[in-house]
Amino acid sequence: MDINFSQFLNPQQHKAVQSIEGPLLIVAGAGSGKTRVITYRIAYMLSRGIPQSSILAVTFTNKAAMEMALRLRSLCKRKLKNLTVSTFHALGVKILKEFGKYIGYRSNFCIYDQIDKKALIKELAQETGMIRGVKGDSIDVMRISNLFSGIKSLRYSWSDRNEAYKPLYAEYQHRLKLFNSVDFDDLIVLPIQLFKKNPEVLKHYRDRYRYVMVDEFQDTSTMQYELMKLLVEESRNICVVGDDDQSIYSWRGANLENITELERVFPELQVIMLEQNYRSTKTILSAANSVINHNLNRKPKNLWTGRGEGESVQIAFPEDENKE
Repeated sequence: MDINFSQFLNPQQHKAVQSIEGPLLIVAGAGSGKTRVITYRIAYMLSRGIPQSSILAVTFTNKAAMEMALRLRSLCKRKLKNLTVSTFHALGVKILKEFGKYIGYRSNFCIYDQIDKKALIKELAQETGMIRGVKGDSIDVMRISNLFSGIKSLRYSWSDRNEAYKPLYAEYQHRLKLFNSVDFDDLIVLPIQLFKKNPEVLKHYRDRYRYVMVDEFQDTSTMQYELMKLLVEESRNICVVGDDDQSIYSWRGANLENITELERVFPELQVIMLEQNYRSTKTILSAANSVINHNLNRKPKNLWTGRGEGESVQIAFPEDENKE
């Protein structure tokens, strides 16, 4: 594979691409060429003789995973059939299909989406009358669904305020298992349970995936981080790419403290800052930096660009969301 890795990379990008052994945090500011670094880093690993099958790259959306795989195939000029580029949930499906039998699931399990989940909750509430003083047809199904998701992913815990839903939750879990079904939270939670209860299964995946990369690390949940940590605690070869200034998903479980936890678990962690912005003008970056600098608990960075000053920032007040 003949790729000139230095020709299209700035010095910090080049350093990140070539740092393939040990834990690495790449703090990638907005517009700093993050995707290019990820794809070139994987291509560099392949050029150094690391097998495709030993590399796992995880991101959040199917679209992002597909784009990453396409860019890699274009860069490497081959199909890369044994390389795993996946979302967290698709990885969970893969693990459960292969080894779910160890925790009581057949490989042809069903995955309940939000509609299926709410329908089951409503049916169980009507069928069992488990919530005292609330009729099954008048419960707030969406609220209960969010509660169950939070309990399962450790974002919430049982308390006096929600204790009444505990029997319903237990029955919900029982029915899912009875129907050989899982919900989206289970796709992360169950592989963790599987690994902790079956060390031989965990060893199988640790031996398979010796190099793990995680994109958009600032948006990982506590459980997603736990899944990745279990995979790499032995090899120590984890590379996470993210920016604490771009975390917008705390409402759905993203935990910014995962970066601090990563530094604690991997004290030898190397940190590389990507601060050159290729997308915006100096005026835009100056305005953005002046706002971002007020964020608390952030890794200090100062985005800069080689582009010109550009037009002045203008403030608009659209009448409604359509005009906006």
